[in-house]
Formats: sequence, structure tokens, C-alpha cells
Amino acid sequence: MKPGRHIKRLLRECYRIQGHGHCRDAADFVRVKDIETAVQDLADNFENQKLMENKRRWPWNFRR
Repeated sequence: MKPGRHIKRLLRECYRIQGHGHCRDAADFVRVKDIETAVQDLADNFENQKLMENKRRWPWNFRR
């Protein structure tokens, strides 16, 4: 998998943790927000390296 896909999965899991009520108090919420911030920083670094782009191959590009 490309780094962009991993990062999207991490962010999706952070949102699920918050949305499903697993954050019991403010400290848990802050910890999840810290993780989101770190993942966003990671995404920014990968964007600078052009590794976040998801290039899809269309069926007419495939060889048979």
C-alpha cells in the first residue's frame, strides 16, 4: 500500500474512536487529537515528497 492509503486509514480510525464514544473523558479526547495532528504532519511531509498521490490505472492501460 502507498503511504497515502495508510494515512487515510489512520485518520479514519481516529474519527471512529471519537464517533463511537470510546473517548471517556477530556484527556482521551486530547490524546486522539494529538494523534490526528501527528498523522496530519506525516501526511504533509509525504505530500512534499509527492508520495501521497494515488494514481489509478484505467482498464485500457492494462495489457492482456
